Amino acid sequence: FEEAIGLNPENKDSDGDGFSDAVEQLSYFDPRDEDDYPYEGGYPRFPPPESVDDEGWDEGEVSRNWGGDPDVTEGTDQHDRLLSLHEFYGNVLLVDIGAEWCGPCQAAAPEIQTHYEDLKRDGFVVISLLMDGVEEEEEPDLNRWVDEFDLTYNQQLFCECGLLYYGCCEPLDTKVDILRKRFDNLRKVSITPWADPDVAADSIGGDYVMAAKPNPAFVGSSEFDPEQVRLEMERYLEAARRNGTTCEFVLKDISTITKRPENLTEWAETAMGVVDRYY
Repeated sequence: FEEAIGLNPENKDSDGDGFSDAVEQLSYFDPRDEDDYPYEGGYPRFPPPESVDDEGWDEGEVSRNWGGDPDVTEGTDQHDRLLSLHEFYGNVLLVDIGAEWCGPCQAAAPEIQTHYEDLKRDGFVVISLLMDGVEEEEEPDLNRWVDEFDLTYNQQLFCECGLLYYGCCEPLDTKVDILRKRFDNLRKVSITPWADPDVAADSIGGDYVMAAKPNPAFVGSSEFDPEQVRLEMERYLEAARRNGTTCEFVLKDISTITKRPENLTEWAETAMGVVDRYY
């Protein structure tokens, strides 16, 4: 074996790193490189993709072409945001592979969501990779999956609440009708900078409060620009007035104010000035 790969069979450990040539070769480490060896706590190494002919989903096999292109290592989530596995480096990542038509996948979805909610603060991340839609070979509908299974879990949890304030950072402007169908106790809907306030207010009407989340980046600069704040808030309020929608502003997710606490004071003064002109 060692002769076949160009090593001296009389030298058990060619690079002197404490691991035999056979162990390193069979573990996909280089027996000629003293700095390349298995180590405690390291991830197990699998064959490099370019040297593996087989393809499959069993343990130890290499799966390729998840996005229809073998050179593509990114995918699109239900918000049309491009995701890459590299952005989750350092997290505990569960890739849940399934399909909309798959009964066991449907049954497991609420349980996986429960584990995620319990462990997300510890860096646990779940990616549900849907391979098919409701029929085999059909493209999956990510919004349909989220509506059917994620909201089913939330529906069971939130039905115990008196009134519900739904949403965080995800754009919900096009999903108000889904929320209306799911939650009888819905009171407020979060509308973030990534949502369209005109679409949101048109869907909300006078039924719920539009909880507008202004862009926190406007208080994170070294020079506060009240014009940016004014234009953003006016867009929310114009949409609310046209559709008879109650609107509130919630400034949150502030990661920095660049050591300028006056940014917050100036933001509040600007916001009050805009509101006073409309009400």
